[in-house]
Amino acid sequence: CELELELKRGNETDLFSVARELVDLLPAHLALKSKSERGYDFIDGKLSAPVKADPVDLTICASTRDGFKKIGGACLKQVIDNEPAIIKGDPEGVHQMRVGLRRLRAAMSLFSTLLHDPQTSAIKTGLKWLTGELAPAREIEVLMNRAVKPLKNKGDVRRNGVPALLQELAEKREAALERVKNTIASARFRALTLEVAAWLETGHWMKPEDDLVRSRGEVPIHGFAADQLGRRW
Repeated sequence: CELELELKRGNETDLFSVARELVDLLPAHLALKSKSERGYDFIDGKLSAPVKADPVDLTICASTRDGFKKIGGACLKQVIDNEPAIIKGDPEGVHQMRVGLRRLRAAMSLFSTLLHDPQTSAIKTGLKWLTGELAPAREIEVLMNRAVKPLKNKGDVRRNGVPALLQELAEKREAALERVKNTIASARFRALTLEVAAWLETGHWMKPEDDLVRSRGEVPIHGFAADQLGRRW
């Protein structure tokens, strides 16, 4: 079933309040794919396929604040779009969701001068929790494919215990994937994704009271990018 909320009048904060009530009452998951995206995925047989990051298009005249909002939204979309792949049990879905989380957390660090408020701190805590829940499944997958499986081609595999190790790791991977599925189905995950969306659209960081923070957000994104790249170079 699908329920679409559309703002006809009033403000976005009220819209998210209604969404919170629904998430509290129902096992409702936030969905960010457009109808056309879902239609093409259906035609191509990719409804449960892992999803990589979409390109983020920033206009040169965009403000730094608008730039972060767009980048954050793209990262959140990658996280949410990989739910079907994880539910299906695809390890690549776990990887791509982690990539989305890592990109979002990196963006929050990059734009940290705009994000000094308790609301942002709570979002950071939630993202750190989710990253930790996904970590074991991905780490075991990498260990199996990049470290243990190549050993099968070296020497006597029976003597070096590789088959037994692979079997043990496969069992651990299945348990870790099941843990991730339970995380995705949890009320905490549903609430977190909604709160991240609400924070990106209507968070306190969007209308800061501090004049300095407000002015930083109004700097053109190309100036901010040049400064950040220069510092890191």
